[in-house]
Amino acid sequence: MATGIDARIATLLFEHAADMTLPQTTGFAYPEVDFTPTDGQPYISLSFLPNTPNTLAVGTGYIQHVGLFQLSIMWPRGAGVIGSLETADAIQQEFDKGTRLIGSSILVNIISRPSIGGQIIDGDRTMTPVTVEYQSFNT
Repeated sequence: MATGIDARIATLLFEHAADMTLPQTTGFAYPEVDFTPTDGQPYISLSFLPNTPNTLAVGTGYIQHVGLFQLSIMWPRGAGVIGSLETADAIQQEFDKGTRLIGSSILVNIISRPSIGGQIIDGDRTMTPVTVEYQSFNT
């Protein structure tokens, strides 16, 4: 079980991603975990990107933990963009502004509608990034 604040935040985000209902994927590539994609099948690469915490009070006040959670849809090249964009839209809805993730004695809030980036060619796949902004207030 994760005990550090960033580790607990990451765990909640990864768990929420794993529970999503998506049109089509064959798995998730987690940071620093071996993953071998299936040829010709899409997958989602997850990235947890914490930013500098903000101290909101002098002394033992709350600390605002903020950052980005990126879900990169890795789609087979030559399969068109519609399937990738449908998956991006589903992710955007699952992590929409106002989503609250609760667990491990913390609350993570999604603070804006996730952004869907333009497609980037990456070898035999096209990557469509979906970026989620989060915050969590902790002591």
